[in-house]
Amino acid sequence: MKVTLSCGKIKKISRQMFSGHWAACFLAVFIQWALIQLPQILVSYLTQNRIITTVLEIYVFAITGPLTLGLAAHFLDTFRRQQEPMMGSFARGINDFLSGIVLYIVAGVQIFLWSLLFIVPGILAAIRYSQAFYVLAEEPGQHPLECIRKSKIMMLQNSGKFFLLELSFIPWFIVSLLPASLAMSARFDFSSAYTLEDLMRIGDLASIDPVITVLRMLPLVVTVFLYAANACFYDLASGNLAVESGGVPYGGYIGDSIDRYEITGFESKNKEDM
Repeated sequence: MKVTLSCGKIKKISRQMFSGHWAACFLAVFIQWALIQLPQILVSYLTQNRIITTVLEIYVFAITGPLTLGLAAHFLDTFRRQQEPMMGSFARGINDFLSGIVLYIVAGVQIFLWSLLFIVPGILAAIRYSQAFYVLAEEPGQHPLECIRKSKIMMLQNSGKFFLLELSFIPWFIVSLLPASLAMSARFDFSSAYTLEDLMRIGDLASIDPVITVLRMLPLVVTVFLYAANACFYDLASGNLAVESGGVPYGGYIGDSIDRYEITGFESKNKEDM
């Protein structure tokens, strides 16, 4: 189904649907960040052993797919108000470990092959396959190639809209990166870095600096909003979210309003009776 809503309207609907659930969503994104980034920070601080580094790279590769699936399941169920206690949807996605790995590998290989032609084909491929993890989260047990096929069909008319939606978050990410960048400039003397090795040394020191590490987590807040908007986009593109014309006041935001909408295709615990 073609998504006709503006990016601003998609964000507005996702804000309403995720109201009261932001803390749990941030925790899910933080868990993903911690499981991927913290081991790398610790290893870079403790050792530069090549064998340990290789094992770590394999670990990161293996866990990224299942974690992505877990986040897709968590945000999709939260958007539909079907989230389970204690982030059960996130855990359910991670438990489907093998499917997450296989889908991550299959999609990654195809994106890489398209990228060999040029950067633009690679970006277009990534957009076409962007809904595959949501398809798998909604239909556990689906073959990865089937998830990719459904994602490609879903994005036939929606690639441009999805690209604009993702693009609209770039200024947010830039702003969220500024505090860490300013802290690095204040705490480290980059003028003394004359070689690439000097820059890498400063980067290693910054990676274990507690203040900079905390500031580097600010983009996680933007990531939460990004995942929320993507969950809304998926249900619009899949036909699960129908939006009717006409403004309806929304009391959660003073002076704000959203179009009248109705969720279809699944049972919603908080379905709006407009």
